[in-house]
Amino acid sequence: MRRYWLSLLCGVVGCAAAAPIAVPLSSAAPAPAPGGTTVPQGNVATSAGSGAPVAVAVPTSAARDKEALYQRACDLGSAVGCNDLALRHWDEPKRARELLERACTLELTQGCANLGMLLLPDAKEHSRALQLLEGACKDANAHACVHLGDALYDDPQEWIRAKGSYEHACKLNDADGCLNVGWMVLRGQGTRANPDRAAEWFRGPCEHDVFEACAGLGYALLDDATSGNQIDQGKHWLQVACDHDSAFGCFMAAQRTAFDARRVTPESRALFAKACRLGSKPACSAANAPDSPDTPGDPDEASEDDSESD
Repeated sequence: MRRYWLSLLCGVVGCAAAAPIAVPLSSAAPAPAPGGTTVPQGNVATSAGSGAPVAVAVPTSAARDKEALYQRACDLGSAVGCNDLALRHWDEPKRARELLERACTLELTQGCANLGMLLLPDAKEHSRALQLLEGACKDANAHACVHLGDALYDDPQEWIRAKGSYEHACKLNDADGCLNVGWMVLRGQGTRANPDRAAEWFRGPCEHDVFEACAGLGYALLDDATSGNQIDQGKHWLQVACDHDSAFGCFMAAQRTAFDARRVTPESRALFAKACRLGSKPACSAANAPDSPDTPGDPDEASEDDSESD
């Protein structure tokens, strides 16, 4: 079914960026985490955010006092103190590494995971970084599993291992892990392509209000829909994602609306415009497409290449 409706959409708005093409798909890799907390593991949760640790605005004297306390704790053998002090010096790799080496030696799993993250960009330390992340992942640190999967995903020969790492993260209730497994299964990366199985990986986090997962769920249901109910459900979840500001959800909801009408309608144009505002560049050009383009030809005549979106 996917090639049927996407082949028609090529003639309406084009097939560029019909699906995300890179993992991770929900957010950037999670930032280093404090040693005294873990990535949320109750209901399915997103990872710890992206980018560098966020500094809290506190008076200078309070900041100095806090750093002194972390330093004192680390000096007294607190792995958490060493780890959390390292996060305050994340932009000073040498200092951060010294502190994280100690935290990891003191057997703080999060310290080892953060050390792996710190070393990962260094080609000379790449192998050790992977070992640290793999060890932390085996110790049930979802944060490390996601980073390990991200690092492995760059090499197609490691897709099976990457998928396994994401699966482990997902089982630890990390939404990014679930999302990335879903997209790999949908694309057939490290496994046989299976839209039904992909939908199940998306469904869990979607049911816990991770709306990028709802976009994935909608896309997977439409990818190989064989019934009107599947089509309705796919459209529903794309709209839910769009209503909660998922650019991909809005873009695909717009594409489906255009497909159903065989043209760009005011409704689909509004969805494309919202996707554009949310950062989808292909949606910006689609929002300015003519109202009544020529009706696409018979989908059975569409070439295999033209119907591929990723």
